[in-house]
Amino acid sequence: MAQSFAELVESVHELDQESKRELLGLLRAWLVEERRAEILSNARSAQAEYEQGLAKRGSLADLMEGLSTSD
Repeated sequence: MAQSFAELVESVHELDQESKRELLGLLRAWLVEERRAEILSNARSAQAEYEQGLAKRGSLADLMEGLSTSD
C-alpha cells in the first residue's frame, strides 16, 4: 500500500541523520537524472522542429529584430 505524502515525510523525519543524508543524496541524484532526461527530450524536440522547418536558427540580435518587426 502506498504511503501518503504526509506519512512519507513523517517516516523520513524519524530516520537517523546518516539515513537522511543518504536519502538526500539519492533525491539529488534522481532530480539531476530527471532534469537531464528533460533537457535531452527538449533538445530532441527542438531538433525535430528545426528539421521540419518549424524552428529557425539565429543570434540574439536576430531574435530581437524579429520581435521588434512583428508589432
